[in-house]
Amino acid sequence: MELRNGLATETGWEFYETALDPGQIATTGSSFMIGNGYMGYRGTLAEWDADRLVGCIVADTWDTASEGNVVDVWREHADLMYLPKPDPETKLIEQFDGYFALEDVTPDVVRQRLIDPDEYWGWPNGVAVRTQVLKQADVLQLFALIDEFTPEVMRANYSYYEPRTEHGSSLSPSAHALIASKAELPEDAFRYFEEASSIDLYNQSKKVMSGGSFLGGIHTAACGAVWFMVAQGFAGFEVHGDVLRFRPALPERWEGVRFPLVFRSNHLRVDLRRDGLTIGSAPDNPGAVTVRVGDDERRIEPGQSVALG
Repeated sequence: MELRNGLATETGWEFYETALDPGQIATTGSSFMIGNGYMGYRGTLAEWDADRLVGCIVADTWDTASEGNVVDVWREHADLMYLPKPDPETKLIEQFDGYFALEDVTPDVVRQRLIDPDEYWGWPNGVAVRTQVLKQADVLQLFALIDEFTPEVMRANYSYYEPRTEHGSSLSPSAHALIASKAELPEDAFRYFEEASSIDLYNQSKKVMSGGSFLGGIHTAACGAVWFMVAQGFAGFEVHGDVLRFRPALPERWEGVRFPLVFRSNHLRVDLRRDGLTIGSAPDNPGAVTVRVGDDERRIEPGQSVALG
């Protein structure tokens, strides 16, 4: 059965291209990513505890993978995943094998080589392909997904990769803001936070049409990343097993911030101020939650409000 944009299907679920149309790559690429058999599976790296949180996302629908031997299959896949380790001396993680051997220049240098201002920088023949210049956060994004790297490692990699990043994606500023906060670089964190949160106000994206509007409306993923910057960056929120941990890094110009959280069906209110953090638990929550700020760890029952730190 023929579908739109050069796609066809025989099963109603898996589909394929009938011909390559370069003008439709963005559309077909998104279609393949969110809904085509195994390609539609997105591993839940953010749920990094693979032994307990085995699952996948199919077209944005959560699947606990609980039937048959599917759990064993996903555990096998998790065991096979390669997680690079930082160099013991430099603390750096090489973006890919051979990356450090590429020409070491900055985005400004590469920009001077453009024949046309709108020239494509990337694969296969772009001006940046054989250099260390990046389009967006890559190694830094790893730190956003997996909470097992020290601030020292994150700081070393941020200092190396940030000057080499061109920020050609609307998601790059938000990743840099989050990791700068985790790496205890507050000025950079707030600078990138402001850039990411205003990307649709000041048309700071390459993908704009006449009049300054983003061709897809607004940058919805970038909007969601702003929440991550506040919760995981400035509030330092992380989940460690059964414990909600906070490492606050409130910007100097802010007096405080409040936001909701839902953890295992427990609805919580987080109120971060300069003198501490208060967690409130809704009266009808199904159970208690354990929260930690520094060395202060408390168990919060439904209906309680507890100050920590």
